[in-house]
Amino acid sequence: LSLSGQGDHPEIALIDVRNTFEHNIGHFVDPTTGEKAIDPEMTTFSSFDKFCQDHAEQLKDKKVLMYCTGGIRCEKASVMLKRKGVQDVNQLSGGIQRYLEKYGKEGFFKGINF
Repeated sequence: LSLSGQGDHPEIALIDVRNTFEHNIGHFVDPTTGEKAIDPEMTTFSSFDKFCQDHAEQLKDKKVLMYCTGGIRCEKASVMLKRKGVQDVNQLSGGIQRYLEKYGKEGFFKGINF
């Protein structure tokens, strides 16, 4: 999901930092377009470094929003992206788990949290 910036707001890249299996059974969706979050197509988290190498340049001018199940992978992913020069990196506090506790089925997460 890459949302166009409006006015002074930068373009947003929403990245699911979980593996592809987890992403396929549940993910965030843009409520206006129905577009899914970016799936880095990982089988294990260690391959996120390759995603960073391949996409850091195109993410440098965007506001990066990341999420994972509980927040731990996002902490690591944030460091990895920042090392590649991406500075505006943010994460969902408490991960999907906290989000679902607060918003349940009324929110923008569609599917199940594995």
